[in-house]
Amino acid sequence: DTRYLAGQPAVHAMWPEITAEDLPKDVVQFDPFVNPAFFTIAWITLVTLGIGCMGYFFVYEFSTPARLRDIKVEAVLAMLSSVSLGYGCLFLLLWAGVWV
Repeated sequence: DTRYLAGQPAVHAMWPEITAEDLPKDVVQFDPFVNPAFFTIAWITLVTLGIGCMGYFFVYEFSTPARLRDIKVEAVLAMLSSVSLGYGCLFLLLWAGVWV
């Protein structure tokens, strides 16, 4: 049983192409929360911010004497860098077409 989709043989006869007529009438089209056109600027901005915060964190750690360091500054820099790099990598994957 070979089925043809758009002139090409189907990948598998058990999974034919689904058309709009095959779907239930109450199905609505998925609309993403973030416009895919925004992915490029989002990942570039967030990764740049994350790398900048990470660099400043390392400079702060190595250039400030241990007795003068502040744990709050370290925590804020580490958290900002981590969140920025995490979301930046997420948008990078989305931009590259890896839907996570």
